[in-house]
Amino acid sequence: MSLGVGRADLKRSRRGIPPVCLPFPGSSQSQSPHQLLHRPGLRLKMGSLRHIAVTLGFCSLFTVTNSISKPKISLTVHKEDDGYVASVTCRSDKGTPPVNFTFTLLNETGAWQIIREGDPRSASLAVPVTLNRKEGEVRCEAANGDRPVTSDTLTLEVVPVNGTVKLTSNRVGSFSGVAGLALHCEVKRGTFPRYHWFLNDSGLDVRGDFYSIQGDGQTLLLKSVTASSSGFYHCVATDSFDEMNSINSEKLFIDKNGLCSLFTVTRGIVLGKPILHAPDVSLAGDIETISCFVPDAPKTEAILYELYQENKAKAFGDYTAYDGHAANFTLQAKPDYDGNFYCKASVQNISAVPSTISDVHYLRVFVPVEGAELVSDPPLAEVFEGRGLTLTCTVKTGTHVSYQWSHNENSTRMSHHRSSGNRLYVTEATLEDAGNYSCRATNQLNDQIYSSSDHIFIRVKVSVSKPKISLTVHKEDDRYVASVTCRSDKGTPPVNFTFTLQNETRAWQIIREGDPRSASLAVPVTLNRKEGEVRCEAANGDRPVTSDTLTLEVVAVNGTVKLTSNRVGSFSGVAGLALHCEVKRGTFPRYHWFLNDSGLDVRGDFYSIQGDGQTLLLKSITASSSGFYHCVATDSFDEMNSINSEKLFIDKNGLCSLFTVTISVSKPKISLTVHKEDDRYVASVTCRSDKGTPPVNFTFTLQNETRAWQIIREGDPRSASLAVPVTLNRKEGEVRCEAANGDRPVTSDTLTLEVVAVNGTVKLTSNRVGSFSGVAELALHCEVKRGTFPRYHWFLNDSGLDVRGDFYSIQGDGQTLLLKSVTASSSGFYHCVATDSFDEMNSINSEKLFIDKSALAGVSAGVFAVVLSCFLFLLCLLTGCCVYGAIYRRRLSSMKPSPTFISPETDSLESEEEEPVESEYMEDMELVKAANIDYTEKGEEESVDEWPEIERALQISCMDEAVTVI
Repeated sequence: MSLGVGRADLKRSRRGIPPVCLPFPGSSQSQSPHQLLHRPGLRLKMGSLRHIAVTLGFCSLFTVTNSISKPKISLTVHKEDDGYVASVTCRSDKGTPPVNFTFTLLNETGAWQIIREGDPRSASLAVPVTLNRKEGEVRCEAANGDRPVTSDTLTLEVVPVNGTVKLTSNRVGSFSGVAGLALHCEVKRGTFPRYHWFLNDSGLDVRGDFYSIQGDGQTLLLKSVTASSSGFYHCVATDSFDEMNSINSEKLFIDKNGLCSLFTVTRGIVLGKPILHAPDVSLAGDIETISCFVPDAPKTEAILYELYQENKAKAFGDYTAYDGHAANFTLQAKPDYDGNFYCKASVQNISAVPSTISDVHYLRVFVPVEGAELVSDPPLAEVFEGRGLTLTCTVKTGTHVSYQWSHNENSTRMSHHRSSGNRLYVTEATLEDAGNYSCRATNQLNDQIYSSSDHIFIRVKVSVSKPKISLTVHKEDDRYVASVTCRSDKGTPPVNFTFTLQNETRAWQIIREGDPRSASLAVPVTLNRKEGEVRCEAANGDRPVTSDTLTLEVVAVNGTVKLTSNRVGSFSGVAGLALHCEVKRGTFPRYHWFLNDSGLDVRGDFYSIQGDGQTLLLKSITASSSGFYHCVATDSFDEMNSINSEKLFIDKNGLCSLFTVTISVSKPKISLTVHKEDDRYVASVTCRSDKGTPPVNFTFTLQNETRAWQIIREGDPRSASLAVPVTLNRKEGEVRCEAANGDRPVTSDTLTLEVVAVNGTVKLTSNRVGSFSGVAELALHCEVKRGTFPRYHWFLNDSGLDVRGDFYSIQGDGQTLLLKSVTASSSGFYHCVATDSFDEMNSINSEKLFIDKSALAGVSAGVFAVVLSCFLFLLCLLTGCCVYGAIYRRRLSSMKPSPTFISPETDSLESEEEEPVESEYMEDMELVKAANIDYTEKGEEESVDEWPEIERALQISCMDEAVTVI
């Protein structure tokens, strides 16, 4: 049984009294909730607790929430400074707190400033209002977790008291046998009227000895009328939120007998409607004069004139005029003075004479426009074709502003351009909408005052279209690389492409070659094998678009090449002949045409090669165009693989005859692989010829024994394999193969059939190589002593490494680990494990090599040894030269060469040698003489015997400089 816990907190008292649990109803130990809740030491704090269910010592509290009742909406008004504020109050009589209220004004629901004043089921909204104007409709919604409830709709309009105030009387009931008199006061218009009562112009309180004011103050109840309570009664109506606006009723005289008579005290004065004179337009800051007068105003009375702005309670000023003069009001125009003005005229000190009000006059006050600026939404001023764009023209200052828009210096007149206020809406943008936009803000009251914004360039981008994916293949060295190309026909550059191969999306090396809407991905492939599926995704800021899926499989041309012919159309009245060439299998075939074994160009006098080269169209057949035709199918990415069709003889009459032409098979290449089957090992000896017209027959010879082995063919017509059981570490003999296709057979090289399992030590070495982004690389090399088919695995801190990581890559056949960088995360103990590729149960570990983050810093021992060796070599060479020169110099001084071999120039040199001053050229000439003598006497034993002496001197010199590098 599962019981939900409500919103309640169960707390223990400070005295440590344990919590008390209540058994299920019906238990002999049941207690009433009242008894439980009033147990000393136990305090329960909750919103609304209705049930407590307890079993097995566990307590569960349930909170029952009362749904909210329909809220009641009401309105009050108060004055703040020169304006009026309406308080819209929403209250629900029922409902478990907390209650959330939402107000909607003019169908706009927003985060209004909501006021709460203690009542958890009530909230108020403050809304500024203008008198005598409908501000719209307002309603509220209340919710406390259950479905929300909406109030009635309230019209938000505040009307001040105006019009006449009617005073009526009637007899009511009796008070101690005396009939009472009720006076009722009512103003013609006013949303929140307040009434005040007067007797003989003295104000009456709410309650007196002979009267009481009832309800909302609209009724005065006279309990008795005596001499003291008789007199002139009247009432005054004011706004509850502003008592400055007031209207008097007529006076009602009541005598002591209760008789009533109405009186209006005016002295026969009647005021006419005042006339207001004011300017229509004013510039902010200018001084303006506004005049007001009452035609035919009584000259015997002082007339009080008051100037008001509509919807503002406080007068701008008052002016008392005598003798029928007009009132003049001077004011400095301000932006907030823009609006309707009127003046009020009344007879001073005679309240019984009704005041009169002039017609309103609209004074337009404008501020000069300045600082126009254009803002775009979206903010980057970019929009995709078919989408919308909004331009907003803002000004720093200015009132009564109108806006004009220009596009590329011309007014905007496009049908899908719509302006409203200071906004220009571009709906469903097209490429024609691109360009420079600007706005011009002008004062409506003076079109000579304006401000123009700077230009903003709007760029309309075309969404990228669905990319087309295609495949080409090329050969790099001894491997094949597929170029997967992704291209979108439409889309504003730059376009970003992402490729996914075998459901793996990563940062492939993407190649771009000038076309901004195209990209290629280079993927190494193996012929005749499915590498998986690839697709691409294109995006240029809008939603990305995905291409169709492409199967990544490259099949080399193989099978037969079929050559067919048929007559087509006519050329100048002569029927043509079409030859069609088709290879059985091949992803990217390329066709070449031959006539009498001579290649044909794309176009000739009597023929043309059509389309992708698969069709040869003969326009006419003459003696020069007749002969043997055939085609050759090759891979477009590797023309070394080729297959010939049969030859087709066409005579001058267009008659065709097929001939089969066989290409001799090339010398086969023999190779060996090994795999494990159950508990034995099987060697697959593969023999393949690069050329030769299929079918090719293969014969294998093992231990000089040629017999019908079980030969396996796997699709390649120029390849075959032989399965031979082998024993590890034993020579099984020598094997070779022979290939033939009808011509003379061709034999491969001989292969020794011996499979050696990995054994011996595994040597781990390191050396610096090249650099990666300017950082030296460290190469770790692993080599097992013996093993025919070794496989290497690399480990860092005993964790296996994948083929490629962030800081490393495993090169070639896995024998080399290249470290691009050594950091704290990549330093540690490295080692490799050598296993047999055909059986990983046999493994040998290398020693562990610790590499820290300083491994790539400084100079390695190897580099140091090389530099030092070069230095020692140069030093030995220099020493040898010095010794050689010294020996021959001594020998030259003791020798007298025959004058037969010495030229006159030599004699002059010898005479110079006897001079006391030594020339810097003397030593060089002596070496020349020594070389000359050595050449002339090279047969003499004396010069030959001197070389051992030189050799010993060199050895002694080098030994003195010997250094050992560890």
